[in-house]
Amino acid sequence: MGSIRENETTKENKMKITKVTNKTQAKLELFKTDRRIEQKIEQHVNELGKHNTDIVERELEMLWAKKSILLSYING
Repeated sequence: MGSIRENETTKENKMKITKVTNKTQAKLELFKTDRRIEQKIEQHVNELGKHNTDIVERELEMLWAKKSILLSYING
């Protein structure tokens, strides 16, 4: 059993917690996370401002961290 921090962007936003109870659910979360990473990479390419680019980069770092945790859970 594990929980994964997904979203911690600003003080106004609450952190979204995803609870994973089995490997099948973890694989589904991994699939969704991979799709979100792809979307964020496309968004990063299209951003013009430094501030917006930095925000997208932080979101990508969190998604990659979540992906790493999911992979460890699945392979562990």
